Amino acid sequence: MKTLNVKQVNKALNLLADVIMKRDGAALYDDENGYHRDAATATIQMQNIGRESLNDFLVYREKFEKSLAKQYKVNVITGIAALEFTTDHGAELQRCKVPQRMQIASGILDSLIGQLVDVG
Repeated sequence: MKTLNVKQVNKALNLLADVIMKRDGAALYDDENGYHRDAATATIQMQNIGRESLNDFLVYREKFEKSLAKQYKVNVITGIAALEFTTDHGAELQRCKVPQRMQIASGILDSLIGQLVDVG
């Protein structure tokens, strides 16, 4: 990854997940209230993230999901196929008992990537 500072991304995702958990104690991967989308939008605007960062975020997401797979035995789809997965990723995270903060962070990350895809 050329432009992403992994520690900063981790810190930001955890901070955003904490804020969302305070707003909605039942929040998970699925974004029923639009909080993930709002967090991703604010991050993109505040950090001036553009489409040129999409590949970096896809690489980061792959590493993030692989760490979930290793630690919690989550069945994940990585790479470009992750943009088109048809399985219920949120249900898989819950089934594997992934902590709430990590589920929310995964949702924010997917929302952010989705918005960067839509920019093009």
